[in-house]
Amino acid sequence: MDMRAIKVLWAYTCTPQKTTQETPYNLTYGTETMIPVEVGKPTVRRQMFDLTLNEESLSAKFERKHASFEWQDATTRRSDRGASINETSSGE
Repeated sequence: MDMRAIKVLWAYTCTPQKTTQETPYNLTYGTETMIPVEVGKPTVRRQMFDLTLNEESLSAKFERKHASFEWQDATTRRSDRGASINETSSGE
């Protein structure tokens, strides 16, 4: 594969997407990417990283998204139930 194509694919993988506000890499592996320079040379980002805090943050983020999906599902069920009640009422 051409080196330019690899760089373009890596840039895409590391760029937050508009719909999810997350990078495809983060959605796949559950962690942020590091450019090769960060691996070889300590950066502020690496020095400040706390695995426990990261796990707690990911867990809280997952719970918020899960609660949001549950709320949307409950809202959809209520609106579906309301539609069937209205359809029955109008038929009488």
